Amino acid sequence: QLVERTTDNGGGAWWKCVAYDASYTDASLGYGYQLKITGNTDKSFILAEFQGPTANPSVDVKQFGAKGGKISTEDDYNAIQSALDYVLSDGSAVGGVGADVYIPYGYYYISQGLTVPNATRLHGAGRWQTWLRAMTGFTGTMIQDKTNAGKIVLENFSCDAMNEAGVTDLVSLGNIDVQWGEGSIEQMVLRGKDPQGTPTSNPGTVGIRVTGNIATITEVEEQFCDSAFIEEGGSVGVTYTRCFGIGNKDYTFKTGNAATMIGCECEAPQATCIGAYVGGSLTMTGFTYSQAASTTNPHMIEIDNAATGFRYNGITHFDGAGTATLTNVVKDNRTTSPLNWGD
Repeated sequence: QLVERTTDNGGGAWWKCVAYDASYTDASLGYGYQLKITGNTDKSFILAEFQGPTANPSVDVKQFGAKGGKISTEDDYNAIQSALDYVLSDGSAVGGVGADVYIPYGYYYISQGLTVPNATRLHGAGRWQTWLRAMTGFTGTMIQDKTNAGKIVLENFSCDAMNEAGVTDLVSLGNIDVQWGEGSIEQMVLRGKDPQGTPTSNPGTVGIRVTGNIATITEVEEQFCDSAFIEEGGSVGVTYTRCFGIGNKDYTFKTGNAATMIGCECEAPQATCIGAYVGGSLTMTGFTYSQAASTTNPHMIEIDNAATGFRYNGITHFDGAGTATLTNVVKDNRTTSPLNWGD
């Protein structure tokens, strides 16, 4: 039994223990709240804490043993995943209020893909300061959501596939194909391979794949993946703002339904790359397509034959110092009305 003794200026309280059950440990109070009891066995010190969604836990991956020492054989996967699992088990991520996992400056090599719980913000010291790198032999996705990307925020760090052929996606949202997750990705660099040497892009690798989901993607720079930004599985309402892809082979943007692109760019695409593919409906403002020198490209924009609408306002084309060829600015595959052109 706890009796309130006095309050402090921060709104907390001191408690006096007047009765104690040695077998009592903790209890769920419902709605994600819990009463935690700690103390020593002789009852001289007892601490009771109410914990729950309002706790909004914040952890540093180095608290869990991550090194970030730029050593390619040093695996930081277990440490970083342990930090993510901790905020999930705490209850706040499950409660939907949000948890915070911080990755300080450094280069962190991982042997397996990281799974981010719902309502979790995973962030670094800056997109040029904090890097996650695939270890030799890595296969699969580097970062994915746990169920449906619900309230996930990824920001201020970067991922590098290190030209590992087994990497499929650098970031994947909606991996269980559950809709309406509302994930957010901001201020990141996603690199398929080092820009030097061959091949020009990492074969089969996608920068960000959104499956059956909603997402906001802001100021993300993708480099040398086969495709930069891909939507599939009924994704709706994905918004790209000032996003950029370079050196892609297949698509820089392949959009779904009700997508929006603002101030985005496709730079130095390979000869087979389409800058933006309209799979459902797309509103595009200020799109730039910059060809590499002496390259012939198929289409700046291609519209699927089942697309429901395309609206654009302001596109810019740079033709590789005058030595590149572009077959079509817009290739519209629709054959029946309504074609729904705008602006």
